[in-house]
Amino acid sequence: MKQFNEAVAWCKANDKGAAACLTDNPHLDKNAGLGGLLTRNPITQRLKGEVVIGKEYAMCTILTPLEEKELAEWCIQCNKGRAGKNMVDIGHKVRDILLFRHARNRIGGRKPIPLSRDAQAIATGRSFPSRSWFKRFFGYHHNVLNPKVQQAVSSSRAAVANKATVEEHFEGIWGLRAELRDAGIIDESGHIKDPGASSIATSAPSSSTTLARRAMPASKSPLGPPTLLTRPAPRTAPASAWT
Repeated sequence: MKQFNEAVAWCKANDKGAAACLTDNPHLDKNAGLGGLLTRNPITQRLKGEVVIGKEYAMCTILTPLEEKELAEWCIQCNKGRAGKNMVDIGHKVRDILLFRHARNRIGGRKPIPLSRDAQAIATGRSFPSRSWFKRFFGYHHNVLNPKVQQAVSSSRAAVANKATVEEHFEGIWGLRAELRDAGIIDESGHIKDPGASSIATSAPSSSTTLARRAMPASKSPLGPPTLLTRPAPRTAPASAWT
């Protein structure tokens, strides 16, 4: 803050811009290597009044502490569900949170929390959370978030997960689709059957099972000869019982 005050005061006293300020005051320039922390853009923002010195957090923050806590909890829940998120997914979630806050501000009923300049740019799609923002976000929540870089898949695992193996697992004679058809869960076209239309016990066998039965001799069929299930005739009392 002290360097910003010095830079702004110099610019106003000499009626010059940020570039001239950093040229004449190299101890303020971050790229000069003399301990400075300033660059041209932040000084220009403060000269134009876009950012007020001492109120940077309120004017430049993107999410509130409560929203950041909810975002961190969302990342944890996604990771527990085997659906880890990268920075692009988290950035889209930040935009959704900002749009929700904007909608709540328009409804009223509570004290509105206005969107900062950076938050408005992200909500409207003109910008995206910067890499420095993600660095601060993971730093604030380092006790619950542990970002990891995706590792390379081993050659043995990649060799097994090829197209032929996957198709055999799902579409093979003894694959997952055949098991679902045999259980009466799906029909021949692959659509899920209506539980109220027919029961699993009376469903027709799949095509793979039918072909296997036709290829097997009748004498060796494990199911034996086909039988016709009929309802037994109702019992009636003898005629002598009614006299």
